[in-house]
Amino acid sequence: MHRISKDIGAGIMFFALGAFFALYAWFTLRMGTAFRMGPGFFPVSVGVILALFGAAIFLRGLAQQAQGAMPVPWRAVVLIPATLAAFGLAVRPLGMVPALFLTCFAVAFASKRMTVRLAAATSAGMTAACVVLFVFLLDMSLPLLGDWFR
Repeated sequence: MHRISKDIGAGIMFFALGAFFALYAWFTLRMGTAFRMGPGFFPVSVGVILALFGAAIFLRGLAQQAQGAMPVPWRAVVLIPATLAAFGLAVRPLGMVPALFLTCFAVAFASKRMTVRLAAATSAGMTAACVVLFVFLLDMSLPLLGDWFR
């Protein structure tokens, strides 16, 4: 018996869900135009994007199955969700800048090839880009420094 990989199964599921919702919205809701969007425009767009992602994941799963199974990157699997949870807990007491810098710094070490200097530089760049984007360009009122620094 031949087993399918998780990527193939996930790709089929995403493609089927995306295609179903896109087709359902297409046939039951008004689409409108890009300038005057109807109620069906967004669901169809999201459904098509989900179906495209599903197709890409399916094709990647087929390619990986042909090459053999790849090892699971456990460091990244554990580190990335843990640091995202830590960011959620730290953003109020530390503020956006320190919490974002520490999160980027920790996530950088999901890769085994990361150095401390490169992680610090990447974190500083990402933090600066987020401050410019959210505070200056989008004019969001986010506290840069939290309660611990006041």
